[in-house]
Amino acid sequence: MGWADALDDMEARLAQAELVLRGGAPPSGLQLPPGLGPIPAELVERARRVHADTDRVAAELLEARARLASALRRRPAPEQHPAYIDTRA
Repeated sequence: MGWADALDDMEARLAQAELVLRGGAPPSGLQLPPGLGPIPAELVERARRVHADTDRVAAELLEARARLASALRRRPAPEQHPAYIDTRA
């Protein structure tokens, strides 16, 4: 796997992460293969775009998480009913 393949994988994972914001399944973790070496000059701009997109999607996911947490805090606590268990039987 070379840098172009690694960037293809990163872009696919970003697209999948963006789907999470619309209710899709989260992407699996990313591990770059060992031995990639320095990124070729012709892929540097693409890698910068992937980096910027990663930052943007991460910020959107954090914002969505904060909205969900806020909504859950505003939700009334469920009613609790006492439950008794007769352990003498």
